[in-house]
Amino acid sequence: MDIILIQQINLKDIDNGFRQIQKKFNSNIIPHKGDYISDGAFDDPDEYEVINVIIDYQENYVQVWLEPINLETNDKVDLEKYIEMTKLYNWESNFLFIKNL
Repeated sequence: MDIILIQQINLKDIDNGFRQIQKKFNSNIIPHKGDYISDGAFDDPDEYEVINVIIDYQENYVQVWLEPINLETNDKVDLEKYIEMTKLYNWESNFLFIKNL
């Protein structure tokens, strides 16, 4: 079954912007709410809790939502650098949410 990990990366003040990243892989193990996921892109902590799971048996995939990462900055450049780093670990980001000031 395809597993799609989804995580939101927030600036310190979420009103200034955030991005969503996702990573897709195939596994017979379906994560459950309360489980922890570890990934090479995660530094500190090195794992994040599963906060929501949506199973679509008809389409044969599972969406696994992880707790968000909250950056200690409001700098949009730092947010983009973080997103670029996650791409080195096969995460993708197609969503950009930045408030127009």
